[in-house]
Amino acid sequence: MTHQPTSRGASPRHADHPHVRAALAVLDEATLANVPDSDWTSSTAVTGIIVAPRYDGPICLYWAAQGRIRDSRSRPHTAHLHTAATRLLQTSAWLVDTTGEVVVTASHHQDGQRSPSQPGAVCPKAPLPYWAVTDAEGRDVHRFESNDPLEAIREYEQHPAVQSAKLNLRRISLRRLRTDELAFTIGQRVRHVPSGRSGVVEVARGQLVTQVDRVCDDGLKAIMDRATSLTARAHEWAPE
Repeated sequence: MTHQPTSRGASPRHADHPHVRAALAVLDEATLANVPDSDWTSSTAVTGIIVAPRYDGPICLYWAAQGRIRDSRSRPHTAHLHTAATRLLQTSAWLVDTTGEVVVTASHHQDGQRSPSQPGAVCPKAPLPYWAVTDAEGRDVHRFESNDPLEAIREYEQHPAVQSAKLNLRRISLRRLRTDELAFTIGQRVRHVPSGRSGVVEVARGQLVTQVDRVCDDGLKAIMDRATSLTARAHEWAPE
């Protein structure tokens, strides 16, 4: 009896795919399945996370128990999938595109670990509790704060834009914001994500205001750094 070759977390034919490798480097190695090259859904030896590339760029995450993506009562392994997705979201280099019952799709973007654009900004590799729900054109439709990536996924799934996107088969993503996305230069045009209001960054009593109404937002905390840029650690604002 000959044994099929296997590899951890992905079939041998997919193991060298760059996005698959990037995902496997982030996922918990202890949860990765030993995946054969043939159809793993027929193998009772396959238990754990499986990563597979899609033709259009994203990857798919599956969780199988003895080769099955549903248990004996036909229930999906959603909790395991969401836990795996939170590992990807621990860095800003991944977008979670779809959270389904039996599969999560995610995209890797190369600029996720770029250097901060603002002098004095904190290294973007440090986890930040700020998140953005992004539409197919890359525009933020919602920003929010959560220290728990699992809670962030739940808020993402419940957002009306996500529900609408799923019904209309449109892409919408969840991503962790980088430090440099929370830093605004004085004079830069920004918009308030929930209301769509926009204006130019100014300084007033140590807080950010806009030329639209010149009213300080109590929810926005801002400080001046030595390079005369305004670092706003508030998730409600985004570059216009």
